[in-house]
Amino acid sequence: MRKIIVFASLGLLLMSCKKNSDDNGAIAANSIQANIGGTTYNFNVSAKAIKMDGTGYHFISIAGADANSATANVIGIIANSNVAVTTGTYNENDAVNFGSLSYSVNISSGNTYTDAGSTTNPVIVTITSLTTTSVQGTFKGDIYLGSSTSGTKKVVADGKFNVPF
Repeated sequence: MRKIIVFASLGLLLMSCKKNSDDNGAIAANSIQANIGGTTYNFNVSAKAIKMDGTGYHFISIAGADANSATANVIGIIANSNVAVTTGTYNENDAVNFGSLSYSVNISSGNTYTDAGSTTNPVIVTITSLTTTSVQGTFKGDIYLGSSTSGTKKVVADGKFNVPF
């Protein structure tokens, strides 16, 4: 279900296509940045978050693209919990406070890297600031092509986000 949520969020974000480069300290507002496989990417096109709360599920989905085209690279980040999502740490191997990450290389190609239960460098999403209008934080971890640790691995480091709802 989390992958459906990520891809639905990504579609909505790509259609809204608004870019803002205001400076807000360490990372500009309306942006997502990460080092993926040794290359730094800025996902500032349509960088947004969606918060959902319902019976038995609570999550914040964050997504953005590095271009406004069918060949854009797109990132999706999720913090999911059995209780309301608040500031704190969300780990892909935690059953209560779960973090998830996906990275699509050239979105039209179908090549998507996702978390796959890494025990050596799990995906960790940390929410450092959460207001009614925005969410800020960091992320890192190993992601794999094909959702299996046997797939090609990319290391995500120094991930940061500062996005509006």
